[in-house]
Parts: sequence; C-alpha cells; structure tokens
Amino acid sequence: MAQENKQSSYVRYKAKQAYQIIIDNLSSISDVQTWAEEAGVSQRWLCRVMKKAYGNSPKVLLRKRRYVELVTCLTENPELSGYYLAREIGLRDEKALYKFLSIYYDTTLTQLREDVIKARMDE
Repeated sequence: MAQENKQSSYVRYKAKQAYQIIIDNLSSISDVQTWAEEAGVSQRWLCRVMKKAYGNSPKVLLRKRRYVELVTCLTENPELSGYYLAREIGLRDEKALYKFLSIYYDTTLTQLREDVIKARMDE
C-alpha cells in the first residue's frame, strides 16, 4: 500500500512538472508530441497521466493554455499583431491563430480583441 502511494505521488509530481512546461515554454510547443519530448516522457505516458491528473487529454490542456495565454497577452497589450500573438502561443502564423480561434472558440481575433478591450473598460 505504501509503495502504491509513493508511486501515485511521484506520478502527480511528474504531471505537475509536465504541465509547468507548457506554462513556461508555450511558445516553443507546437503540439502534444513536442510537449512530451520537452517533458522527457512518451506521448502515451503524457496522455494517460494528464487524463488522470487533470481530467483532460494533453491536446485539450494545450488548447486551453493557449487561449488563456492569448487573452493574457491581449489584456496586457491589445495592439499586438496577430503574427506576434500566434508565435507567442506556439502557433506557426496568423492564419493558424485565426483557424484556432474559429474552430475551438467560434470567434475571431478582432472579436476577441474587442471583448478584451470592453472588459478592460468595464473594470
């Protein structure tokens, strides 16, 4: 029983370390495979552990982290270019950013920028 508890603690620790990688290095992580390589684990291990620790697949966690970082960047400076924002969140270019926002969040960069500016004014 104690061995099982140690192993569970170690897995949670490794999961937190892996998640910290996308917080610290999001701009250099383009996909789950790159994330697994950065973490020094297999993609299969990353999938299994992230689902267990965070309740979502690495793909979903990466997507959510990108959106949070995008909103943070826009909140700090709404005038940033689409290309800069795309590179900052680990996407290759502005076209990939527009596709990301359209597919997963049903919005555009222009609309998101307006929403962020409006939210800042309401504060």
